[in-house]
Amino acid sequence: MNRKKQQTSRKEKTNQKTKNAQSIRLEYNSFYCLARLYRLALDVSTGVGVFLIVGVLPHVQCCARGKSKAFNLAKERIMYAIVKAGGHQEKVEVGDAILVNRLDAKKGDTVEFPVALVVDGAKVTLSAKDLAKITVKAEVLNDEAKGPKISIMKYKNKTGVARRKGHRQKLTLVKITAIA
Repeated sequence: MNRKKQQTSRKEKTNQKTKNAQSIRLEYNSFYCLARLYRLALDVSTGVGVFLIVGVLPHVQCCARGKSKAFNLAKERIMYAIVKAGGHQEKVEVGDAILVNRLDAKKGDTVEFPVALVVDGAKVTLSAKDLAKITVKAEVLNDEAKGPKISIMKYKNKTGVARRKGHRQKLTLVKITAIA
């Protein structure tokens, strides 16, 4: 009888542990979901949306770290732009450093990027006429940067054909100085 009690108590303990772990995961994930929603609302820049989403739960207990995380409900003024750089589009803010495909510019030069979209607080600029007036200026920090090495291996079975090749993309590191 004693052994049977031990087995059931072990099962109960493991069940309790899994329930606790699941509740921690749920609360941890719900905190990060709320944080993502909060960030999304700030990106869209609807102040009312922030208070609707976060106003219900101004802070969430995060059991995984054992302390409560409070949201800063102060309305931030966010300004960012989507720029076209080297065949790609990048989301940039002033002060960001980004890697773009190799540009014909030396270290210390200033380059300008065309803009696809600008968000300045609650004002979103999309029209081509307005975007033609806006440029993003950046300073070249490193004109000889390279991407990660990609190794390419071609192999054909039973023929003795094997080729090995590597590639590193040539990049330029730029720091965004102004959106105007």
